[in-house]
Formats: sequence, structure tokens, C-alpha cells
Amino acid sequence: FEQKQASMYETVRTEMQLAVQKDGVNRIDESEEVIKRLLRLVQITSNPKLIDEKYDQICAKELLLDKVLSRVFAAEEKVIVWSIFTENIDYYCKKYKHKNAVKITGKMTIEDRNKSIDRFKNGDAQVLFATPQSAKEGLTLTVANNAIFYDRGFNLDDYLQAQDRIHRISQTKDCNIYNLMIEDSVDVW
Repeated sequence: FEQKQASMYETVRTEMQLAVQKDGVNRIDESEEVIKRLLRLVQITSNPKLIDEKYDQICAKELLLDKVLSRVFAAEEKVIVWSIFTENIDYYCKKYKHKNAVKITGKMTIEDRNKSIDRFKNGDAQVLFATPQSAKEGLTLTVANNAIFYDRGFNLDDYLQAQDRIHRISQTKDCNIYNLMIEDSVDVW
């Protein structure tokens, strides 16, 4: 964790524990509240700006993502970066515009998604930023042999389907799957 990010995470984690264990009794029946707080923990580990627009640090995962992408680009390979948050997709697509980054999210029209896919497969785009929910099935992207999971949701099927976009019978290169995780956080769980 970056220091401010760690403080935010600990506050939400502690509040969640207090909400679940109230008056010495486990109150797990408040599942909507628990799920909401779990999502907040995922958001903080992913990108604290998702819940605090005044957050002005470079979060831990962004530094790690930059490092992994540098290695992929140096090897002149293509990569898909997965995030469950469209705000992350938009942010990183702009940040990596110099690598002709493209994106796929559920907020895009089918026509715009197809344009992104075509640029990634046949054009100069080295990196595709996508949400697993919008690009997980029926899509072969074996031009890339690297997949980075910037963050993950709680659906194992989405995760496995997203991996399979690069790991197909037609793939001729070794595939690399990266999971960016912050130690002692919901990421590891």
C-alpha cells in the first residue's frame, strides 16, 4: 500500500468488522452492507480515486502496472489489462495513449467495441484495457500473450473467461498472466 491508501483501507476494514460484530454477536445477515464494504476495499486497493477524488498519490498498483507494462512493451508484445472498474479503464487508456491504447467497456456501443478490437488485433494498439464483463466470452485475442488483472471481482467465471481470451488453441506464444495484488488485503483473499 501507498501510505494514505493503507490508511483508507484500514478505516473501511475496521468499520466493516465493527458492523459485522456488533454487541458481541456476529451480524452477517446484513449482507448488502458487508458486500458494499467489500467492494469499497477492492476499490481502495485498486485505485483510491474511485472513492476519494481528492486522493492525490500514485497508488501502489499503478506503480506496479507501469513496471509490468514497461517489460511487455520492451519485449514488443501486446497485452490486455483487465479491471472491473470502467473509471480505471478510462484513466489508463488515456495514460497509455502514446501506446495507442484501446478499450472495451459496457458503456461503449458495439460498433466502438468492434473498432477497438480491430485496432488491437490488426493495428498499432499495443494495449487493450477492458472490463471482464464486457469482453469475457466469444472473443479471441491471441495477438496478445500477456494478461494483467489490475483488480478482480468476486466472480471466478469472469476471471477464467478473461484469461481465456489470450490462451486459445491458436496461440503460438507462451502466455503470461499477472495478478496485481496488495499484500494483506482483500486482493489476496
